Amino acid sequence: MSQTFTPADVATHNTPDKGLYIIVDSNVFDVTNFIDEHPGGAKILKRVAGKDASKQFWKVRHFLRTFGRESAFEIPASVTNDPTVPQ
Repeated sequence: MSQTFTPADVATHNTPDKGLYIIVDSNVFDVTNFIDEHPGGAKILKRVAGKDASKQFWKVRHFLRTFGRESAFEIPASVTNDPTVPQ
């Protein structure tokens, strides 16, 4: 079953202790366990944790989509700004 997050929900996942979540194209990714593997370094993921990272993700034509690894990190969830959507 798919879960729905608001941007505020994702924003609470902005540290390794709370989990590092990012939004890319309205999809939520848990990158907590990927932080040490990220080719650009942990600081890049920490900088965008809890935020919409779509612009940064596509700016570098990100390798996850290229190599088909995005499913390893994707949470079956979407992001909505509609406060009436049940959590």
